[in-house]
Amino acid sequence: MFSYCQGSLQYECLGYTSLFPGEVLLNTKPNPYNSMLSLLNIIKTSFRSKDIPASVFELFSHNIRYLPDTTFERAGNIVMKNGKLYAQYRKRLRKKECDLFDFIEVNIPREFQNKNISFVCYDVTSIDMAALEALIKNCGEIYGVARERKPDKADIKSIKAGNWAGRAWQGNSNQPDVSIHVRDYKLEMNIKP
Repeated sequence: MFSYCQGSLQYECLGYTSLFPGEVLLNTKPNPYNSMLSLLNIIKTSFRSKDIPASVFELFSHNIRYLPDTTFERAGNIVMKNGKLYAQYRKRLRKKECDLFDFIEVNIPREFQNKNISFVCYDVTSIDMAALEALIKNCGEIYGVARERKPDKADIKSIKAGNWAGRAWQGNSNQPDVSIHVRDYKLEMNIKP
């Protein structure tokens, strides 16, 4: 016959019966392979440590999916490396995000697709290295890097010098691309949902 999906399960249609014009009763059974995958995902999720965030979105007190909101101010327009014009919005935070960042910047392209969100610290001398290390460790765990390398002496020297290549993690359909770096004495965590 045929198969169809409902939620995360895939069903195999064994037959159907016409009840009334326009209505059909399907006789189905779950596809055993996909049912097993769903069960394994449930088991994997239930055994995940409560200390490890399931998503990079859980690292922040702001729901970054819905930024900018009315508390942001328009900071102007910027031209990105790709040559596109973006509207930039900025907000100074009352409390630092991840004990590091005191600003959020949101850049939205003219087409309103693929906004870029940046958590920013404009003063690299105020960076709490333990907080940066914890953030890198959390991102490594979220993105499946078993042992993300801690910032070493060379990294710290580069940070204080105002230019550090940092770390980057490539996302998937559930996680955005993320990078942490220092450029021109500005610590930045870029998130591309």
